Amino acid sequence: SDYNNIKISEYLYTLFHEFERELRKTLVISKLSDDDMILYFEEKIKKEKYKIEYGRKLENYRKKKETSFQQPVFQGFELNDLISLIHNRKIWDINNSSEIVNLRNSIMHAKDFVLENSEIESSLLYNFDTFKMFFLKASYTINEYKRLLNFNNWRKDLGVGNVNL
Repeated sequence: SDYNNIKISEYLYTLFHEFERELRKTLVISKLSDDDMILYFEEKIKKEKYKIEYGRKLENYRKKKETSFQQPVFQGFELNDLISLIHNRKIWDINNSSEIVNLRNSIMHAKDFVLENSEIESSLLYNFDTFKMFFLKASYTINEYKRLLNFNNWRKDLGVGNVNL
C-alpha cells in the first residue's frame, strides 16, 4: 500500500483545516481575541528563552496586519500559537500537541511521512518505524480533534457560546 498517497494527504489536510477552525472557535467562545494572543506573545518575549522566537511571531503578525485586509479573528496565527494560547489560558488540554503540529507541517509542505526502505532484501517496501510514527501522529490528531469538537459542543449546550467562523 502507498502510505504517501495523495488521498491520505487530502484527508489530513481537511482534518487540519477543521481542527484549526475548531481551535479558533474555542478561543472565541472563551471570549478571547487577537489582542489576547498579542499579550501572550509579549509575555513570552519577556523570557530570554523565548525572546527571539516570539519577537519574530509578533513582528510577522504586525506586518501581516499592516499589509492585508481585516482578517477574521485568530486567522493570522499558526496552529502551534492557537494551541499554546489555549494551554496558557487553561481552557483545554490538547494532548500530544508537538506531534500534531509536526504532522500538520509535513502535510502542508507535502513531505513524505512514511519512508521507503533502502534495503533491497527487505520484505517491506516502507520502513515500519516511520509508518508507526505517522500512524500515531494521525491518531493523536483525529482523537484531539474529536475531543475538542465534543468539548465545544458541550460548552454550546451549556450556553457558554455559539460561534460560527
